[in-house]
Amino acid sequence: MLFNDSSFIVRQQAEDTFVALAAKCDVAALLEEGLGSSAEKLTRYHSLHIARRIGCSDGVPAVAPVASLPSQSGIHIDAKAFAKRIATELSQTDSPEIAAASLDALAFLAEKGEYAQVIIPFAGSKSQLVRQMAARAMGRLQLPGSENALIGLLEKEKSNDVRAEACEAMGRFPQPVFVPKLVARLKAVRNGTAEERAAAAWALGQTKSNDMKQLVPAAKRLHLHCTKAVIPDVVPMFDDNSVIANAFWTLATLTKRTGNPEIRKCYEDVMRIYGISLEELQKLNASTTETSDYPRSEMTCCMMMQVRQFFDGKEYTTMPVPTQELMLPVKSLK
Repeated sequence: MLFNDSSFIVRQQAEDTFVALAAKCDVAALLEEGLGSSAEKLTRYHSLHIARRIGCSDGVPAVAPVASLPSQSGIHIDAKAFAKRIATELSQTDSPEIAAASLDALAFLAEKGEYAQVIIPFAGSKSQLVRQMAARAMGRLQLPGSENALIGLLEKEKSNDVRAEACEAMGRFPQPVFVPKLVARLKAVRNGTAEERAAAAWALGQTKSNDMKQLVPAAKRLHLHCTKAVIPDVVPMFDDNSVIANAFWTLATLTKRTGNPEIRKCYEDVMRIYGISLEELQKLNASTTETSDYPRSEMTCCMMMQVRQFFDGKEYTTMPVPTQELMLPVKSLK
């Protein structure tokens, strides 16, 4: 196989071609061969990546839970059997690269709750990538007993990527105990990244907690990220658009689900600020020579329109593309 080629570009192209062919022919036998114990390390590594990509790809049908798929799909893979094989590989390997690829594949191939005893210990791996993939698997598989491991990856981890993955995992496996931890990550504007805060903002919207002592402070913190320049600098800055966008959605989600008046107030205030039309935004920009108090743009207008549609239970639509780009200067709030 080309998976053993010395060039990463060649190996990646071979992997891409294999995934593309999966929709047209039976690849199970080849994949089994690539995952075999006698296969070269690089072949096993890329075979694990292929299994993962087939399992989550939008371009080909999802891996079936049984061996017989409808004939039109062209893919005949027993996801459960492959997951079992990969879990066995994971429990025996001493290669961080193979372990990370195995965890990533299991996250998409295994069934909810499976292989907790195999996966959770990898949260303590010396490899950053392995810890990151362990967090992914724990979240996607909603592994029972993984709460403390995920909290540890969020609070004690030095890697930004691992912390961001842990935040996302807490959203995929929403537990009330995670809410204050996610709010704390939002507050960590000095030693955190926008990716972490965006994942934390999204995860808060997935929580099933009904404890208003948890949810109201969370909503107020999300409101703060939309309305104040929270990022410390010589001149304080607003948070990244990805954080603000996820804060929009989560405020709408919590308001719609709980009906709490304090949370609703946060949502309505953000909607008042950002929920304006492009025409209103253009007039606002043209009528003043001063900088805008908020990072409003054509993107935030479109996002808030869709948030309102979500809140009202309507079908999502998009705004027409502006005839010219809107460039709005931004200043911090005092």
